[in-house]
Amino acid sequence: MNEITVRVQYYNIIRYAVGWAEENVSVPAGTVVREMLARLCDRHPQLPAIILAADGTLAPHLVVFVNSKLQSSPDLEQPLQSGDQVLLFPAISGG
Repeated sequence: MNEITVRVQYYNIIRYAVGWAEENVSVPAGTVVREMLARLCDRHPQLPAIILAADGTLAPHLVVFVNSKLQSSPDLEQPLQSGDQVLLFPAISGG
């Protein structure tokens, strides 16, 4: 099976949970965004508490960009391509 490499950047509390700001992640070709996020949760045991809701779906405060494009639920089923850049950060509110 062919693998691709994507660059994942972490922000705010997610960055502190995984211990670094970014990493290259290898996944099988054809992996969709949602599947890559599940792999990240397996790789970083502290991550699910931050990016997943109680029912196992993505937390509503998680913001995901792929190549500078904001991802919504349907977009999370989009296959990643080698060289894609994925940004993960919790939405911040307040004023």
